[in-house]
Amino acid sequence: MGSMNRKITKTISEVLVDLTSTPMSCGIEKFLNGKRYISGYSADAIALGDVQHLSRTATSGQEVTAVDGATNAIAEQQIGVCVKALTAAGITWFLVAGLCEAFVDGDSVDVAAGDFLQLINGDDDFVQDAVESVSSSAIAVDANAAAAALKTVLLLGRLVDIPAAA
Repeated sequence: MGSMNRKITKTISEVLVDLTSTPMSCGIEKFLNGKRYISGYSADAIALGDVQHLSRTATSGQEVTAVDGATNAIAEQQIGVCVKALTAAGITWFLVAGLCEAFVDGDSVDVAAGDFLQLINGDDDFVQDAVESVSSSAIAVDANAAAAALKTVLLLGRLVDIPAAA
């Protein structure tokens, strides 16, 4: 009986944290192995590792909407990294806290391991933040001195301000 209970618990746990399936709605939060995920809507195709501004709306089926970095009058925005790609508009999973692979652009300013990272207006990848600031949403684990590429980052899971430019 004890092994049967462990099997049932494992099966329920696997269902509760299944990030490979399409979420049923926006705004679902899941916690797994020290990471925090939120489901959100994208109006078009989105790649694994795209960095997005997660905004809140009152539109049915789009209550949490993922868009490229967007500066606005509202401070403290949620940043998420797509962990399940979409080929067309739909709902998918975004990691908002923990280690992940995200696009990091080191082309104009080199990114070193340990640098703070930010999302800027109109972008869908991280760039270096000169020092920790109200815009810092991640820390680079891998360096990148070239065009945007998937690199390991630590998402801080805090609300940030999205600047107009780096």
